[in-house]
Amino acid sequence: MIYARLLLLPLLFAALAGPVHAQQPVSNARDTTKTVTHRKKPRQAVIYSMSGTILLTPALGTGLIIGPAFGHLYARNYRQALLGIGTRLSGLLPPAAVWVAAAMDDQTAGPAYGPLLGLAAIAGGVIILQSAIQDIRTADNSAREYNRAHGLQTSGVQMQMAPTLGGPRGTEVGLALRIRF
Repeated sequence: MIYARLLLLPLLFAALAGPVHAQQPVSNARDTTKTVTHRKKPRQAVIYSMSGTILLTPALGTGLIIGPAFGHLYARNYRQALLGIGTRLSGLLPPAAVWVAAAMDDQTAGPAYGPLLGLAAIAGGVIILQSAIQDIRTADNSAREYNRAHGLQTSGVQMQMAPTLGGPRGTEVGLALRIRF
């Protein structure tokens, strides 16, 4: 069963990473080729990270380990994807180390490892959850960095408007307008 899961993972990564774009010739005097790149959508990167986490957790049991990296894979930020997967895999080490130590110890001292195993499991879980949340939260930045690196930024004026609450007394309500050229 585990072998079958491992065979499906490369196909899943390939499907979520997006289509492979072949080089298409550009007609000019020098007859050079240009790689066609498409703009990555920041919202889509976050959706891939969240859906990979949610869908793979019950299906393969590895959703918290590899699922959050799908947004970074979509944005072709392989370094961040592998860093996140490695961090989450390292979260499995504390409980595994305590479990191995308990198994190697004699039978009389085995129950003494129970509280330590619980603490190690909590510590590992915190590492895994924190890393998963971080990868989901930063997937949109990977898409923006990809677009910036490939010159695919949106042109024109961008405006954002948001309600605000604050002021000297903390009770003033207003609107904030951010304009980006």
